[in-house]
Amino acid sequence: MRLGKILLEPFGAFSRLLCQFAPGLNVVVGPNEAGKTTLVNAIYAALFIPPSVKRNSQDWKNVIFPYLPYPDGDTARVTVELVDGKNEIWQLYCAWGAEKKACLCTPHGTEIVEEAAIQQKLSTLLRFGRGTYEKIFLARQDELVYTFERIKADQEALGTVTDMLRAVVLQGAGISLEKLAQKLEEKKKELESNWDLERDTPRGGRDIDNPHRRNVGKILAQYYAVRLLQQKLQETRMAEDNLAKAISQLQEVEKAYNLITEKEKLMGKLENEMQQRIALEPQLETCNLKLEQLKTVMQQWPQKAERLKNLEEKIKELEKRRENLTQELQQAEKELEIRKKRQIYKDAKALSDRLKEINTELNELPPVTNEVVEELEQQAKQLAGLKAEISGMKLKIKFYTKNELEVKIRSALAKENVRQVQGENIFSAQGLFGLETEDWSVIVQSGEKDVEVMLGQMEILTNELEKQLKNLGVTGVEEARYLKQKIAALKIKGEALCKQLEETLQGHAFPDLEAEIKQAGEEKLVRDLVEIKTDLLREEMQLKEMSTEREELQLQLKAWQDEYESLDNLLEAMVELKSAAKNIRETLEHLAPLPQEYKSAEAFLQELAKIRAEKEMLWQQLLHARENKIRAESNMPEESPEEIEQALQMAEKNLQALKAEAKALRVVAEEYYLLKEELDADTFSPLREQFVQNLAPLTGYRYKHVQMQGALPEGIALETGTTPLPLELLSCGTVSGVALALRLAMAQCLLQKEEGFMIMDDPLIDLDPERKKAAAEVLQEFAQTKQLIITTFDPQTARLLGGHQLNLGQVER
Repeated sequence: MRLGKILLEPFGAFSRLLCQFAPGLNVVVGPNEAGKTTLVNAIYAALFIPPSVKRNSQDWKNVIFPYLPYPDGDTARVTVELVDGKNEIWQLYCAWGAEKKACLCTPHGTEIVEEAAIQQKLSTLLRFGRGTYEKIFLARQDELVYTFERIKADQEALGTVTDMLRAVVLQGAGISLEKLAQKLEEKKKELESNWDLERDTPRGGRDIDNPHRRNVGKILAQYYAVRLLQQKLQETRMAEDNLAKAISQLQEVEKAYNLITEKEKLMGKLENEMQQRIALEPQLETCNLKLEQLKTVMQQWPQKAERLKNLEEKIKELEKRRENLTQELQQAEKELEIRKKRQIYKDAKALSDRLKEINTELNELPPVTNEVVEELEQQAKQLAGLKAEISGMKLKIKFYTKNELEVKIRSALAKENVRQVQGENIFSAQGLFGLETEDWSVIVQSGEKDVEVMLGQMEILTNELEKQLKNLGVTGVEEARYLKQKIAALKIKGEALCKQLEETLQGHAFPDLEAEIKQAGEEKLVRDLVEIKTDLLREEMQLKEMSTEREELQLQLKAWQDEYESLDNLLEAMVELKSAAKNIRETLEHLAPLPQEYKSAEAFLQELAKIRAEKEMLWQQLLHARENKIRAESNMPEESPEEIEQALQMAEKNLQALKAEAKALRVVAEEYYLLKEELDADTFSPLREQFVQNLAPLTGYRYKHVQMQGALPEGIALETGTTPLPLELLSCGTVSGVALALRLAMAQCLLQKEEGFMIMDDPLIDLDPERKKAAAEVLQEFAQTKQLIITTFDPQTARLLGGHQLNLGQVER
């Protein structure tokens, strides 16, 4: 497979670029930024990056996005012709970005547009994967020095080379080491998947409580079976224990239920008489309590009536004293309020006078505002800028005259003066220099700007600035700035005084306050408010206490009057209560006595209710225990523990057998890899021979031997038998030659007799002239059987290489 036509429309800086590659050697020449890298990346993108690439991927960020047309293009397109071994053309069209389209046209004219199908067909045509092309067949200049590290890190490219070489060595021998390795790996996976044979445990510690659901090998499956049988045996033994516990619990509950039933029967015989006792005893207690209350009322009724009479007289005296104190308090509070207002008026008067002084001072100052000062500063800044610019325009004039002359000398920033000159004279000036005599005059200026215009601008600015300063009555910008700051400070101070005056007045209007002070007259002497309030509070507390006591006495006497009407009726009620209490005591004496262990009939009945509740609870426990026994009997497994234990022993035996099989398989695998190592001893001989063949001319025939580690060199030597030099000790040019030799050798081993293509970015750039010539011959020889595309900015390198030349400045666009 080789490349034919390549069309970029658009891609990167190219709105349209058409290149036709020929079989054999092709050299793309053009200066820096002509688009050589763009062309190579376009081919790479078309072959390996699908249009559906995600915008957050590295392919989009590094390969596609930088080549969208700048500044606002949203689509990049590339068409690539692939010519197969039958010389038939496959045309691949790719568009990334907004269009996002791919199409592969077969040699027969049919089209494939499904992305997965296109990638599958490209994989067949290209034969090798993206990594192999990226690290071997597409050699960009910035990657050439890192050839060894990049190929070593890319297992796809390295593995592809190794597989191809091994196939050559073992061809016709009937041996498939790869298939044998695959069978060993499959058998190992079948047995050991997710099983850690060294630790003899499931991988990740995932036992039966958190088992692996996928990739369960035979050992792990048998281990889980053993663990399940272990759990089943444990559950069976636990079921037997549960049944024994259920029977024991049922027997205990039945015994407790029978005992409490007998006790409840005995106490039930006394229940009726205890209920009568519990009804009569409170009645007797109530009679006794009521009788004591009546005795107290009989004693207190006359005393409380006399106390009420005395309180009425004292309350009248207290109310008179309270009224006098209240009037005194009101007069004292009014006088104190006037005193506060006098102080407020005094403080406010001082602030008002100061505020008037500030307003008077502000009115006397010129109206210098921020805008005026900013305008003055801007004019002064422009004037200074013009002076500085003219000062930087240095002039040095050399003037010679044979005869003595009187000349008038003029400079941009200096005053005119008249001098007598003769012979050689040297003058220095800034911006502009003028000489004037009676017969002639000359003016010289520095730089491209018109200094006369600049001087005119300076004069206008100076006049305007002086006029504004004069109108303001100030001598300069600095004084205007000072006045602006002074005005701002006075305004801030005035605002602060206004705010302070407002706070001092506390909501009063100044004129009203002044009038009120005049009307109040002279200050009056009054008692301290605290003293007056203390006296008033004391009187009110005494009055409140006496009033409360009076109300309580009135209520109490009224209640007794309503209930008993008189002391005689109260006495009759006491006699009736004594008779009722006697009758209740006689009835209680004929009831069954209270058992000694109980303090009261109520305690007896409470205990009986508690026993009956406990009996009901035990009955529920009895039912629950019977259900537990039935449930435990139903949970007994069909298999006995002995049968399960026998099955467990068999499962453990099978598990050990599988582990032994896995260990034996590892022994077989070790023998296989030893055999493979022995067979691989000559696998890399073709690569080594081809590499050495390329190495000699590419290093100026200085190095003719290589030490290989697999498919990669570890060092190179002058001759066989000499100590090889590590690659990191070689010069940049030698490393480039070694890298080129390795890429060509790998490409030759991979492609063999098949046609293919290889792209390089000027592999001769780091070589000296002699090695360049030798490298060109090696590349030309490689291109005799394979398509080789080389990009370079050096026309001399292009002429040295020869082949089909494509100048990017001359190709069709």
